[in-house]
Amino acid sequence: MVNYELYFDGSYRNGIGYYGGWIRGNSPIKNTYQGIVPGMATNNVAEYYGLIKGLEIVIPIMNKGDTLKIFGDSQLVICQLTERWRCNFPHLQTLRDQCISLLNGKVWRAIWIPRKQNKQADVLSRIEN
Repeated sequence: MVNYELYFDGSYRNGIGYYGGWIRGNSPIKNTYQGIVPGMATNNVAEYYGLIKGLEIVIPIMNKGDTLKIFGDSQLVICQLTERWRCNFPHLQTLRDQCISLLNGKVWRAIWIPRKQNKQADVLSRIEN
């Protein structure tokens, strides 16, 4: 059984959305990722892209019995993902539903963390590719 951790973040500058994050399994090795959000973006869209791209990496390597803890400093994304908050905008609903679909059948938990505890994902989301 592997206990995966996924840390994600997104940022928005000069009309462009950026995302980044890292994933770790039972070993201390971290797999990092980053990219640019296609098309028009907001900070919230960039945050969702950071989560989606991380899920697209970790979900295919998870086996039955593996668990996933998702950490992010976006209270909006974490609370919408866990359905503590409603998702009122259709474009964000689409992104949230994509995350839920990717997580279907997996054992997962999403946890909000302060930005200072998400520094590596924050740095990755601010590097212009």
